[in-house]
Amino acid sequence: SKNVTLYADYVLKEVMPLVESKYRVASGSENRAVAGLSMGGGQSLHIGFTNPELFSAVGAFSAAVPADFESRFAKALADPAATNAKLRTIWIACGRQDFLFERSEKLSTLLTSRGVQHTWRPTEGNHTYTYWRQYLGEFAPLLFRKQIKTSSRWRLRFQAVQIGHAGLHLFEVHLDVVIFYAGLSSG
Repeated sequence: SKNVTLYADYVLKEVMPLVESKYRVASGSENRAVAGLSMGGGQSLHIGFTNPELFSAVGAFSAAVPADFESRFAKALADPAATNAKLRTIWIACGRQDFLFERSEKLSTLLTSRGVQHTWRPTEGNHTYTYWRQYLGEFAPLLFRKQIKTSSRWRLRFQAVQIGHAGLHLFEVHLDVVIFYAGLSSG
C-alpha cells in the first residue's frame, strides 16, 4: 500500500540520514539492521527485503507479514543466493497464541521452500511486549558479530538493560520499528 512505501521513505530518507549525521555509527550495510514488532515487523520485512543493500539483518517479531509477500518480494525469492549474501540474518519469531502466528509460519515455510536462509522461532505466547522483549534479547546478540564482543557477561547485561554495550546503538523510529547500528570505537 501507499502508506507502507511512505513510511519506508521516511525511515530511509529522513531517519537514517539524521542518525548517521548526528551519531557515531559505522556506515555500510554490515553495520545496520532493521527489526520491528506487529505492524512494525511487517514494515521491517518490507524495508529490509526492498533495500537489502542497506541492511545485513531483518527481525520480525509477531509480524504483520504482508499478504502479498511472495509477489511483492519475488526478486529476492527468485535469487536466494543474492538474498542470503546480503541479508545474512533474517530472524522471525511469533507466539503460537498470537493472532499473527499463521502469517509468520507461512513466511518461514515460503522462505525455506525458496532457499532463503532464516531463523524461525515459534514460541508460546500471544501478541504482547512480554514476548517481544524476549525476542529482542535473542535477536540483538546476533547482530554485528565482528564488531561486538558476545561474551556471556555482555549477553546478560544486554538482556537486563536492553542496550548495555557501547558498540550497539538502537534507534526507535516509531513505537514498533527499531534500526540497529554498530557503533564506532572511540580510538
